Amino acid sequence: IEGYLLQAVRNDDLMLYFQPKVSPMTHKWVGAEALLRWRHPVLGDISNETLIHMAEQNGLIFEVGNFVLRSAIEKAKEWSEYVDDFKMAINVSAVQLKNVQFYEQIVHLLETYHLPARFLELEVTESGLIADEVIAKNTLESLHDLGVTLSLDDFGTGYASFGYLKKFPFDAIKVDKSFIDQMHNSEDDTEIVRSIVQIAKKLDLQVAIEGIENEEQEQFIIQEGCDIGQGYLYGKPMTCHEFEQNLADQNYPNSSRYA
Repeated sequence: IEGYLLQAVRNDDLMLYFQPKVSPMTHKWVGAEALLRWRHPVLGDISNETLIHMAEQNGLIFEVGNFVLRSAIEKAKEWSEYVDDFKMAINVSAVQLKNVQFYEQIVHLLETYHLPARFLELEVTESGLIADEVIAKNTLESLHDLGVTLSLDDFGTGYASFGYLKKFPFDAIKVDKSFIDQMHNSEDDTEIVRSIVQIAKKLDLQVAIEGIENEEQEQFIIQEGCDIGQGYLYGKPMTCHEFEQNLADQNYPNSSRYA
């Protein structure tokens, strides 16, 4: 599989899928999360997490990561021309964040594609922070000063998530879908989500919740004042073409302006 992956990177066989990030109050698509996919003729579809993990293990993460950043930032620039304040979210791996040149790489790509930093969101997990806290802190502070939005991903599943909010300059948190999945039969999970949202709001952080699959869950996040919903209720991860089509229909109904 690793041999195939090296081939895929060299042949540009990897692709990005995009899942909408939505304002639950208006159902307006306010952003997207870029997700890596690899459709192999023998192995079938290989998803984002598996690919990133494999690339980290075999040293291909810089090539793979650069492909994701470059492709997603290019699309973000394109879509920002048609949608106000549309934000592209990209997952950053622990290995990328440990690289002292990661900040320069982001600056270079933003300049190359003329994308204002505020239209880029980087999602970082706890593993990315503990790999090398000093480098991570310096890199994230520089990116924050640049105007990039920083989001702590999989919030609530790690050991010291609230500690990280104090230590690093995050603008947003993304609550892990495992809590939403269990809410219908666990009062504890409901209260945990409620508490996380309340604390985040007091810290002036934006809150995104993933895994929204039905209207009951949506009503809950609206009631709690969450800013962003993500999940199958709003849209599955889709190809670039599908995403563009839906974005066009939403922003310019009965119009061919986007095309």
